[in-house]
Amino acid sequence: MALASRSRFVPSILTAAVLLGSTACSVILNPRDDVQRCGNVDDCDQPADERFEAVCISDESADIDTTVVEQVCVAEFKTIGCDPMNYDVTSAFRIAAEGRSFTAYACTDNEGARGCPPVSGGGCQEGLEINAVGTCDVPGADVPAINHNNNAWGDLQAQDVKDQFCRGFFCDDTYVCNNETGSCQECDPDLPFGQGGCGEVYTQGTPSCVYVSSDDVCDAPDSSTEDPIFGDCVAM
Repeated sequence: MALASRSRFVPSILTAAVLLGSTACSVILNPRDDVQRCGNVDDCDQPADERFEAVCISDESADIDTTVVEQVCVAEFKTIGCDPMNYDVTSAFRIAAEGRSFTAYACTDNEGARGCPPVSGGGCQEGLEINAVGTCDVPGADVPAINHNNNAWGDLQAQDVKDQFCRGFFCDDTYVCNNETGSCQECDPDLPFGQGGCGEVYTQGTPSCVYVSSDDVCDAPDSSTEDPIFGDCVAM
């Protein structure tokens, strides 16, 4: 896998959430007197970490005097749109998505390899089996291998770019782009790939070079949709 050329510090999301307690709204783990209280979101300080936004919610389970105020500030992940066509034509994200063609996912001379279709009239390479989407894969893989090197995949063109856009912003490799909602979300293994389901696009038997692990590169707390993280194979 090609790695992005940028080198960034990688904080964990748990650490980020803890840090928010000292910089802005607190993630409520236990009832406390020092949580920030609110009547609406305008009363909340915005988190310093760009992945989060403040929300004002009711918390009847917390030991808070509701005669003073009925709501408290908490930090939640932002809702980030991942339809590249909704971004400006000069956006690095849109340029990267439009630059990926189906030929980029070819499995020439690698039929039967992981992430590739089975050999014509045959099966997969030793140790692999055909998964639920018709791709050769490791049996029982937590993250299914996906290949879409034909036009039948429709909206899944550049799905690796869209998923990496979400992964890079949230510094979480479980995030994907849901094409139905047009927004980033944590993947759900019970949903179809491209509609919030889990999976990684493969090409020539290896994961797409678009992907960059959040263990290697992470922009948080300064994540930005204007400066997405992609592998070096993506022209921006």
